[in-house]
Amino acid sequence: MVAAVLRIGWWFPLAFFPTVVAQLLRTLAWRLIFEKSPDRPSMKALWRARLVGEALNYLTFAGPLLGDPAKASMLTSETGCKKSLVSVGIDRFLYALASVLFIVVAGCMWLGGLGIVGIVVCCLVIAFSPRLVRRFGHSVNARTAVVVVGIHVLSNVCMALEAAILLKGLGVDATILQSSSVEAIAKGLNGIFFFLPMQIGVAEGSSAILFQAMKMGAAVGLALGLARRVRSIAWSLAGLALMA
Repeated sequence: MVAAVLRIGWWFPLAFFPTVVAQLLRTLAWRLIFEKSPDRPSMKALWRARLVGEALNYLTFAGPLLGDPAKASMLTSETGCKKSLVSVGIDRFLYALASVLFIVVAGCMWLGGLGIVGIVVCCLVIAFSPRLVRRFGHSVNARTAVVVVGIHVLSNVCMALEAAILLKGLGVDATILQSSSVEAIAKGLNGIFFFLPMQIGVAEGSSAILFQAMKMGAAVGLALGLARRVRSIAWSLAGLALMA
């Protein structure tokens, strides 16, 4: 991992900034779910809870089964147990919708017409998301739900930008399609292998296979996967420090 970071050089710290923006966007999206509730937590409280929860998600076998309740528990003194748990569930659901939409849009660039059908289906699901959210026992108006999904999509775009910057450090001028595909595949595999701590081997292997398929060399994909792992570990250590 160290060799991959050294190979990227000063592009690595530059690539860290889009991930900061992505974290802030996801925190803002979570806060909007509380709408104008008088007990809505501050950005600082939500930022801390998010980092702690995501660290537990990334580092443990339990994944979201441990990390998401940890997020909620850190807010119970401000919002109450039920409301904090519900907000975490809604945020997770809307983030999943946004991630699927991002993956489908990336696929559309490869698949053309078939991908457009997928985008239409995703947009219909998002349109009905306020009704689906009510299953959590909490009402979020349609405008808020759509805005939250949009913010989560932007956070995914930031992560694709991170991939593009890291690839630039590796000497590859990645197109929008290539960097978006890297992030889309990473999102999909993270969802499938959520139970695997740190998705060991998954990120590097999938990145190497993708870049080999794009005739850019498996070594570039492997270096990219290792560099992104360093970033994930850095955020996880920050979360553990806040928990301590």
